[in-house]
Amino acid sequence: MNERQLQKKLKQGWNTWDVRSLATHVLLPDSFALRFALMDPDTRGYTGDFGWGETERFGPHAPDGSYTCIDLKYAGHRVRIETAAEGRKFVAIITPRSEKPFYLHVEASLLWGAEGAIEVRRKTITARTSAGRAHVVTVSAAHSPPPGDPSRRPHIAFPISGPAVVCCNGRMGLPGARRFLAKKREAYLGGQALRAEGDLGEALDAVQVTVAWNTIYDPITGRVITPVSRMWARRDHGGYVLFEWDMFFLGVLASAFSKELAYANVLAMLGEVVPEGHVPNISTAIMTSRDRSEPPVGAYCVLKLWRSHGDRWFIKECFDRLVRWNRFWFEKRDHNNSGLLEWGSDPYPISPSEPGWLSMHVGKLQGAMWESGLDNSPLWDGVKFNEKHHCLELKDVGLNSLVALDCRCLAELASALAEERVAAEMTEKAQRLEENIGALWNNRTKMYLSRHWSGKFSFKLSPCHFYPLTAGIPDPQRALTMAEKHLLNPKEFWGRYVIPSISRDDPAYKDQQYWRGRIWGPMNFLVFEGLRRYEELDDVAEKFAAKSLALLLKEWREKGHVHENYNADTGEGCDVASSDPNYHWGALLGHIALERLIDAEPFGCGLRFGNGRKNAGTVENVSLCGHTYRVVAAGELEVYEDGEPLLRTDRPATVRNFRHEGRKIVFELRVKRMTRLTVLGVEECATSAGEFRGQMRDGIALDVPPGTTDIEAT
Repeated sequence: MNERQLQKKLKQGWNTWDVRSLATHVLLPDSFALRFALMDPDTRGYTGDFGWGETERFGPHAPDGSYTCIDLKYAGHRVRIETAAEGRKFVAIITPRSEKPFYLHVEASLLWGAEGAIEVRRKTITARTSAGRAHVVTVSAAHSPPPGDPSRRPHIAFPISGPAVVCCNGRMGLPGARRFLAKKREAYLGGQALRAEGDLGEALDAVQVTVAWNTIYDPITGRVITPVSRMWARRDHGGYVLFEWDMFFLGVLASAFSKELAYANVLAMLGEVVPEGHVPNISTAIMTSRDRSEPPVGAYCVLKLWRSHGDRWFIKECFDRLVRWNRFWFEKRDHNNSGLLEWGSDPYPISPSEPGWLSMHVGKLQGAMWESGLDNSPLWDGVKFNEKHHCLELKDVGLNSLVALDCRCLAELASALAEERVAAEMTEKAQRLEENIGALWNNRTKMYLSRHWSGKFSFKLSPCHFYPLTAGIPDPQRALTMAEKHLLNPKEFWGRYVIPSISRDDPAYKDQQYWRGRIWGPMNFLVFEGLRRYEELDDVAEKFAAKSLALLLKEWREKGHVHENYNADTGEGCDVASSDPNYHWGALLGHIALERLIDAEPFGCGLRFGNGRKNAGTVENVSLCGHTYRVVAAGELEVYEDGEPLLRTDRPATVRNFRHEGRKIVFELRVKRMTRLTVLGVEECATSAGEFRGQMRDGIALDVPPGTTDIEAT
């Protein structure tokens, strides 16, 4: 497998590929599109370009487009569009959900330069492609257009007062269409989709919905991608927009239900590497930020995907570009030779075609702030900008911790690829940077603090100050002190909703505008990843995950929104215009809850099941390491692999570093009390407590003492 083959696999079938409308379904590779448009007979208002503003509620959306459902609104009209697809066959039922009458337009077109001919006859549209394929569309009503019909595409228009059926490459009436949709809905929701009970189930719905409805086909580069938001891609960016850390986090989000989509988006972002060597902050159809990068989370996300699926070809495709990007930070972002890095923006020859809002900030303060990813953060208020070196004169805790983490991740990936020289280089860099980060520890505040070039500490606190935990830098006692004194402090970060992007006692917190106090999914995710590295912080991690989940579900339940950012006091996302309502990294708040039950260990050597808590929940259809898992943590722990029972305990437990080694399964079991462990499908079991042989017809049962026990079963 390689990126080209991966994209060929993804670019197949019917899906909502067209960025311009949620109500357009396109068949790839033929680029044949069906667009559903509405016209109000009273006002003559007409639209077929449905976006977030015309969405009443997002419904399920299979990643492969085999089933979708969405509730739309326009000019007082409400309509549900439900679709199903199988190969070339496509069926849609369009159902009015309000009494006010309107006209439905079923419009056909060949997009993105595809050639062919389209013919309309009463209830039928026939499209013939230049490749000789024919697609026949049938509609349940005859063409009866309104006076002054506004549509300029080949179409069938008619007044609609009840369910209308549209079929392509297979004629069906309403009963048959309903059966087909029910079959495809059940195949997705009952078989393919991630599923869970209770709050976690709703969160996983949010994760999958926001990823799938944002996935599009980019005809400029000929690839399937998932931009941060369709609306951002439509808005002055020429059709697509990729932001660096957003896209890598998308890879983590998609990994549990579509590794192909996860891989495609990571590789798409790495494909935007600029001549200067870095992955750009932003890349669109019309411009790329050559002056700056963004927080370096790429290697960490790639390592998580490697641990989750084990596809060597994927990390091999990523590796060289990740290494080059890592070297960029050391070569271009230590202008005072202190061994600690700063954010910057490097001048470069600007093309006249590049937008003014970009070029005016190249080599300037705002460019450096953009590189941080925290565009208007109070962290940069009053920080001196060095006009000679085009950088902030601040050794930033967040940046240095993430680069140290990046080095450790690249060392792991290099070892997996037998790139020993690079592994040694990255290990040496990590050790040196971690030692230098030690100079950022402030013993009075018991926190890592950024330092100005003058040597003075900056006492502003943000979630970035917990990124040393994510990089595994402090020892357990120091990590516990940081959590107790700062994270759990309601004057700084703790509260009903966490974690604000600046501490609650900072004067800028009250602004609640963008990075000035609001809560962001990526910050929560990175802090949670840090908490999970320390067994001493397990309880804190659980509380943090629960609060993150509650925040996501607040507006998801009320409005079906997954926001770019949230008000840290009220938990609202819709209270400001600068919070996109369907922005995929907001779903990281729900992904955190999934990782409580099942995840791949980035710096371990296997999978993690359970969290040692009662009634933690149930999740199923999680794809990891070539298997599908179901995990039940409800007073006891049960793990199923590919539908078969694998192991269970009679008390809450955590399984760490679970892996297959030939015929053996190997794992660690962590329990707080004496626990009965049953391993199914094995005959022998060796533990630090002794060896056991088959006591049951289908496996082995043994009592495991409190603490951590290493187990091998054959």
